[in-house]
Amino acid sequence: MLTTSDAGQIKREAIHDAENPMLTLRMDGLRKVLEGVTTLEEVFRVT
Repeated sequence: MLTTSDAGQIKREAIHDAENPMLTLRMDGLRKVLEGVTTLEEVFRVT
């Protein structure tokens, strides 16, 4: 996969890995918004 895939395809595969899914920085930030740790504006500013 690494020799023929673009970055977008690799990212999609990593996010949808059933055993160990990757969280993007934005996804993690949105989770923290729901937890009350940060604001939506801050997440969008840094991601």
